[in-house]
Amino acid sequence: GENTNDHDPSLFVSSVCWKKNTNTLLAANSQGTIKVLELE
Repeated sequence: GENTNDHDPSLFVSSVCWKKNTNTLLAANSQGTIKVLELE
């Protein structure tokens, strides 16, 4: 198949964590990619 970076349905989020009283969220997927998300 084709390589897709962000929208591959076979990838899944394996870990999500956040610090209390902050708007920052960390998400790690099954490929070892870690993203830092800021909530508004």
